[in-house]
Amino acid sequence: MKQFLILVLVSIPSLFFAQEVLSVKVSKLDNAALEHFNESTYFKENTYQNHVAVDLVEAYTVDSTFTRKFERHRVVGGGLIRLLGYSWKAVSLTRQKIVGWVNRTYLHDINSAAQFTEYDINYDLIPTLPKYVDLAYDSYQLQFNMKKSKKKDQEGQAPFIYPAAGADMTNYRFHCENTPASKFRSLLNTVFYPVHRNNNLTKHHNFKDEHPVMGMYGVLTLDCNHNCHPEIHPYEWIWWLNLTEERSSWNIGFMRDVSNRFKHWSTSPRTGQITLPFNFPLDAENWTLEFDHQLFSNFNEEGFLDLVLDASYQDFGALERTYTFDHPLLKGRTLTVKSNLLIPYKSIQYSLANLKIDESANSLSGQVKLVMSIEDLYTGELKMEYDKATSDYSQLLQLMEGSFTSKIQALQDTAYEEISLKIYPIWEDQGAGWFYVEQAVSGRSNKPYKQEIYKVDQIDAATFKSAIYRLPNDSLAIGKWKEPSFFDQWDPANLELKEGCEVYLKKVGKQLYEGSTLTGTCLSDFKGAKYATSKVKINALGIDSWEQGFDENQEQLWGAKKGPYQFRKLAY
Repeated sequence: MKQFLILVLVSIPSLFFAQEVLSVKVSKLDNAALEHFNESTYFKENTYQNHVAVDLVEAYTVDSTFTRKFERHRVVGGGLIRLLGYSWKAVSLTRQKIVGWVNRTYLHDINSAAQFTEYDINYDLIPTLPKYVDLAYDSYQLQFNMKKSKKKDQEGQAPFIYPAAGADMTNYRFHCENTPASKFRSLLNTVFYPVHRNNNLTKHHNFKDEHPVMGMYGVLTLDCNHNCHPEIHPYEWIWWLNLTEERSSWNIGFMRDVSNRFKHWSTSPRTGQITLPFNFPLDAENWTLEFDHQLFSNFNEEGFLDLVLDASYQDFGALERTYTFDHPLLKGRTLTVKSNLLIPYKSIQYSLANLKIDESANSLSGQVKLVMSIEDLYTGELKMEYDKATSDYSQLLQLMEGSFTSKIQALQDTAYEEISLKIYPIWEDQGAGWFYVEQAVSGRSNKPYKQEIYKVDQIDAATFKSAIYRLPNDSLAIGKWKEPSFFDQWDPANLELKEGCEVYLKKVGKQLYEGSTLTGTCLSDFKGAKYATSKVKINALGIDSWEQGFDENQEQLWGAKKGPYQFRKLAY
């Protein structure tokens, strides 16, 4: 029996070192998703841009174009089954890419036996981008015209009409299936994606999301074993943006269908390439691309010869390679490519391509081309890492610290009260960014209406997060903003986080930061509200803060109505 390798997920010190020079062009970014690539919160807020980002990936196999129109069950009587019309019919003789959000998954119980040879990991992808909506519509038109579809009574109904704006796109699903090699299933369930019913997308560490956006590449077919509905079967390349971490990273898989239903469509070895975009802020340091190889079967040297590669491709015979650049704007800068283990085979390689500088977008972008020939399966993660630009972080903390008042605004507009705001650092031995916050109506400083702990962190080159915590026995802390040591009686680890109430800030000017909470995530029952929002602007003058409470109909129930409170920093 052929042996397969499983990555032990530990860091390994660099054993080998190599250096190369990369060609770089100056060019404008033409894609907002790429410009915001390292901001996981951007893609969580803007699902459409998540689709756009996932669509930037290009997948390919050496047999992308094929000649076999039909496949059938490889069981006794399979030929007769095919004559009766039970088969898979290719919509196109070229493999297709699909990007969509996952509506449903279909998984087996961990103890379930394969049905015949089938143990499918199934996803329903719902298209959002116009080109995939068009592809879905065209595929369903083909289904409608198939004799076995039995859909004539649904003429004029979805999915056999083009979807209007606002249509329920779940009617236009692409069903996606693959039966991976049985020896990998439990490992896939743990390391890569849910395989068994004891797991799901919400629980899995690579998703934490019931409806993630995914990309799949494979044969687009009509499954005439089941009413000829369109599906990607088998999907072979699969990828998505991992947004569970501070920064975005790519999860990728390449797998052969082993059910023996697709003798001509999913042969061994699988040989192909996936192209993954990346982006680094120009003002960040220590740019790093790290390959986290997870699971893989035997690599195939003979199959790899079917790829036509230039000299820019490198194998994983070194744990670390450092690249320099041929452009004067990047003089002295480097990009490091790391691998979490040595792979002593030439049948998996990578190349860095299409590097571009856009000074106005403050970015260096490019592509990682990963090529391989694998007998059954490969999964991995590509992490894009760099050191945070601490100068902006320090500036933000400095701007936030101090005593503030809304007195000037209150004198000018009676709709606003005179409020004092105190924000002072505490627990500095626990790291930067901890603040005690106290807010009170003028003249009632002994009875503040807000006492909270803020923890401000820089989560990527463009984004800062201010998390809010409740302080137990907060009445003891009234007026203690002058005495940071007083707070040593509390352990930061025991604070209660106000989940969903984090404020995300971006630097938008020389000394200007703006941001807000995510919409609808900060739950609040104050004065009958359903949720609260907070919009913040911080600059050298002070802090503008607009807190509001809304009901389920988005009607405002509390908070300033005309605009934010304007807190101006006092001299002391």
